[in-house]
Amino acid sequence: MMILYVPQRNDEVRIEYEFTETTITARYGDTKDTLDLSNLTEGKVVKDEETGGSIISTSLPINPFLDIEKKDGITYVKLLYFHGMNATREERFPKWTHFQNLEVGVFSG
Repeated sequence: MMILYVPQRNDEVRIEYEFTETTITARYGDTKDTLDLSNLTEGKVVKDEETGGSIISTSLPINPFLDIEKKDGITYVKLLYFHGMNATREERFPKWTHFQNLEVGVFSG
């Protein structure tokens, strides 16, 4: 699974993620929600055609799952990423990264 963080400045709250081969768990404050992508079909883009926004529902107060597509067997996911004032260049200008190689915005458990 390839991840692209979509950065947004927020000094008060963070969204952190935990990944497996087919799931993404997002943590916003004390709330967690897990998205299971195991049934995602090839070529399917998961977004609202009219607004361009995500159609995936979540129990979080904001929806961090911005765009999801499976292409040539690889799942591509764009996720909201909050960073603070002293964000690194990599945080402000992220690139597509395999989920196992992410160094920021991740948590375990």
